[in-house]
Amino acid sequence: MKQTTIQLSPLEELIEEIRLDEAVRQNYGDDLRVLIGADLGDRGGSEGAEPVLLLDFEGGRARIGPVIGSGANGCRHCLQYWLDHNRPDRELWAEFADKLEPVPVSAEMPWTGFFSQTVKQAAIDYLTLRDFRSFVDVSFQPVHVERHGYLTAPHCPTCSSSKKDAPEQEFLEAGALPKLSADTYRTSSKSLDGSRLRAAYVSYRSGLVKHMYRDSSSVMLPMWVAETNVSGTSIVEAGYGRHESAQKSEAIAILEALERFCGQSPRSRHGFLRASFSECLERGLNVADPQSMILCPEAQRGEPSHNLQAFSPDQAYDWIWGYSLLQDEAVLVPLQFGFYSQRLTDPQERFVQESSNGCALGNSRVEAIFHGLLETIERDAYMTRWHVKGEPVRLDLESCASAEIRNLHARAKAQGFELFAFDIGIEAQLPTVLAMIVDPDDDAPVKSYCASACNPVARDAIYAAIVEVTSSIAVYQGQFGKERKRARELYEDGSRATEMRDHVLLYSLPETIERLDFLDRKAAPVDADRHFADMERNWGSTDLKRDLDTLIKEVAKVSDDIIVIDQTAEHIEQIGLHCVKTLAPGMHPVTFGHQYRRISKKRLQSARDVLAAKGERVVEGENPFPHNFP
Repeated sequence: MKQTTIQLSPLEELIEEIRLDEAVRQNYGDDLRVLIGADLGDRGGSEGAEPVLLLDFEGGRARIGPVIGSGANGCRHCLQYWLDHNRPDRELWAEFADKLEPVPVSAEMPWTGFFSQTVKQAAIDYLTLRDFRSFVDVSFQPVHVERHGYLTAPHCPTCSSSKKDAPEQEFLEAGALPKLSADTYRTSSKSLDGSRLRAAYVSYRSGLVKHMYRDSSSVMLPMWVAETNVSGTSIVEAGYGRHESAQKSEAIAILEALERFCGQSPRSRHGFLRASFSECLERGLNVADPQSMILCPEAQRGEPSHNLQAFSPDQAYDWIWGYSLLQDEAVLVPLQFGFYSQRLTDPQERFVQESSNGCALGNSRVEAIFHGLLETIERDAYMTRWHVKGEPVRLDLESCASAEIRNLHARAKAQGFELFAFDIGIEAQLPTVLAMIVDPDDDAPVKSYCASACNPVARDAIYAAIVEVTSSIAVYQGQFGKERKRARELYEDGSRATEMRDHVLLYSLPETIERLDFLDRKAAPVDADRHFADMERNWGSTDLKRDLDTLIKEVAKVSDDIIVIDQTAEHIEQIGLHCVKTLAPGMHPVTFGHQYRRISKKRLQSARDVLAAKGERVVEGENPFPHNFP
């Protein structure tokens, strides 16, 4: 809100007291200027010879900072980006802010002696601390002082280190990457420092994560939620943390929110190639064929809510440089495969509906790629099994050596649920597990819920899968019991399942349990530790790069290429993290909205051949029902 009329006397007095304070003068001499935000015009970054402290008054509070100019690293543009990012009424504010009548500061703020002195002291403390990537709020009712940090705004012309997109020659880190232990696929545990993550990213006013809370409906183990806005909107996207430890749950939630932020749109890259696929080939560029990624067939375009266009080799698209791990060279990929924000691509050019499929964080690119490929294998197995079915082996949870698995299984039984785990692996020689939780009540508000995980260590794959289902089912029980009518509509007509939430809602219906009969809950369970023992022997190197080489060979059994897109934003580089998106052409991704299903007949047939050779009974054709992946 612009301030054009100011009652100067109390404000001028406050400003002079700040400027003349002895500690302030020792730091800034007589050069410090203090400006009300609206008086600054478009001035933003570090330009200017003299230091300038910004004060702003709005909504019953004074905002102190940042300091700009004279080498100070404060930036009004960066701060404003994050303030706008976290506004609960962002769209309304953007529409009406410039139409509102200016409000005098004298009317906005009640200049009591106590309030003025609090603002003055907070400003002096702020100036002497010299942390200008932060600001201080002083609220009036009640008088309260809060400090908030802010990050660099994506693509800020003054502060951002965003680079023009270009091919990279050396993509993976050189040298060995020692792991924390042979059966741990991380090279550092610093990223799980919850207090460090909170300090860097969480602030309701200006944080990348604007809100955190513990979901009390998850009764079997702690679940934390970290909320961030989709850039440019008030749409909330959440990261979820599930773990026996509440502290680790909190850290995992923040990390997942960071991954979502990186995966929405390019934060630290710009200047993408604009060309058609045909033009890329004519220019001799190494370019991935989008049709190899499995696209929606023409027949689906008439289905309800399907709004994608057909891919055309002669249509101009935006392309981003990725890296082929099998070719060992840079490769161009359509930008809409690399990031999943729908706002990124013109609707008339969008031919694929991407998700966070294959996105992962790591302490290095190698580590992020490793975990991205685990998710790629897991989701391909889930979606391929959805169609070919087969006979996934049921795993015995009660005999697992892991006390965490046994305890969580016992907790689920005590709550009245039935908990199952199945081996859904196909080609890849590493544990890939689907967990299923079932409410045996005939009128259960959520009859079943499934999730999956993949990890070289069987206990970790099993635990990750059962953690997700046991923490999630109670959350949905409170919601879906009131939505039976909608669930029945989805049951009667699968084409109505047009959103992510619909897939879970549909399988909350008791009637849908029969569609999951290929997950034989009555089959005799096998000892999970023995079942996966041979697979686990293929792993366990102390060097994560060697493990990645092994994993690449597993993925290459199915995919003709493995492409990695670096999604790392400078916002996570500051704590040593990397984010990637892994693409495996020919492997099934998870898609949401039945109208956007992406199915490869070639992939289904290769899976049938593999499973039939193992003695499993498979089915022909495609599963006509929407999948139940959450």
